[in-house]
Amino acid sequence: MILVGCTIFAPLVGQNISSETSSTPTETWVTVFVHGIKSIQPHLSLSNFLKFMTDDIENTVYSKTVDYMRKDSFFYKNQPMQGIGLIPVDRSEENKKGNAAGAMAMLFDEIDLYAGKNTTNHYYTYGWSGLMSSSVRYKESAHFFAALEEEMKKFHQHNIYPKLRIFGYSHGGNVCLNLERARQKEFPNSNLKVNELILIGTPIQGETDFLVNGSVFEKAYHFYSDCDRIQQLDFFSFDRFFSERYFKEYSNFTPSHKVTQIQLKVTRNTPSTRRNKKKYTLAKNFNNAGIITGNSHLVRDASPGHSELWFFGWTPVNYRKEFPLNPFPCAAFAPYIIYELEKIKDQLPSPQPIVVDLRPEHETMLIKKQGSIELFTVAPLIPQAKLDTWKLQLTPYIPDLYTPKEYNQHIRLAYEHASLDYAKENINGNPQALKNQNKVQRLNNQKKLQLKQKRLVRKKTKLFHESLHVQMHCPFCEHTATTAHA
Repeated sequence: MILVGCTIFAPLVGQNISSETSSTPTETWVTVFVHGIKSIQPHLSLSNFLKFMTDDIENTVYSKTVDYMRKDSFFYKNQPMQGIGLIPVDRSEENKKGNAAGAMAMLFDEIDLYAGKNTTNHYYTYGWSGLMSSSVRYKESAHFFAALEEEMKKFHQHNIYPKLRIFGYSHGGNVCLNLERARQKEFPNSNLKVNELILIGTPIQGETDFLVNGSVFEKAYHFYSDCDRIQQLDFFSFDRFFSERYFKEYSNFTPSHKVTQIQLKVTRNTPSTRRNKKKYTLAKNFNNAGIITGNSHLVRDASPGHSELWFFGWTPVNYRKEFPLNPFPCAAFAPYIIYELEKIKDQLPSPQPIVVDLRPEHETMLIKKQGSIELFTVAPLIPQAKLDTWKLQLTPYIPDLYTPKEYNQHIRLAYEHASLDYAKENINGNPQALKNQNKVQRLNNQKKLQLKQKRLVRKKTKLFHESLHVQMHCPFCEHTATTAHA
């Protein structure tokens, strides 16, 4: 293990990096998954709104809550996310319940095999604070840049020169875009290249949009959905009220032709179409304008929301059970979509957006001009039989007791402990702070007794939700107990 700054590097856990040189040469890829922010919904008060607008969130209950949540592995179980820093996905733990990063790596390998690619893949996650702050995202990108350079050097020392692919989800995409700013300001002599930057549901903002043209990125693909209600709701950008869905030209910026923008749609048959063979046949008549656009009584729009772009179907919130691609995150199909787009890249109007319309029930995807019935191609989608096989392969990764109630309880635990930490630090200005700390002390004194006397656990009490902290074996109580005696 090599420690660089605040980032941990553990190269290629479970993989023999030197063995590649003695095997048949293959194309090698390093793929890094970068998560988005942690939800700010519980913190949207007037005072916090002003702090978000001025990017002044340091040492707030919000920042402390996110810090607790970010350290809670419970939130790693539904998306490719691990601890802070650049961390390899441990392939030896692939079948472990809740190893969502391993599940995504498995799917990427399967898609490469299905597409006939002879590649060697190494997967990582880059974990950052997850705070809603443009200045924090830049600082994180500088750490990210240094981590990538260090990790690529380790490959080069073994005469392996991999290509680099980075997936950035939501504001994780803006962390990735800031790699270009970090290169300009802090690493001007670096030779680091990101061969593929893939953005998933990223809010497009004036602070970072122009960076997509930067020299650190060889190609960029931006996937978004018109049914993603979260993407545009970040109104804490300094130069526009709401974020954009895609990169648009304006006075000082024109997205370059290396940028491919993809409006991702998912279209399904209506219930009556699924029951009627004649209607089913009509629904795949791609000479019909209504079928192409989706404006037909035979089909309906089921395009992904923000969570369905990135999270697995077992996530407790905002992933529809009836979503046609359940339990897959749409991001898992991005390499295959890019594989098909590369076949017709000369036809595409980059950087203008195109539509990729997935039709799982017909095992096809329509690639067409946005706002038009003009088709570039009707490409094959991965067949349902293969998807069913992959669903079975995902079964060992599904965590136990991953319910909305459990999910919300973990958020509440983080918030309560963050509130107490904040009170402790601001004890002179908050007369309730000492009282709150005493409650925490009493909680820890009673913990063993409550575990022995289950009737006390079931007893309703207003004292810091004691039963919740005991029942859930709260991972934060030890830390708070320490601060209570500080």
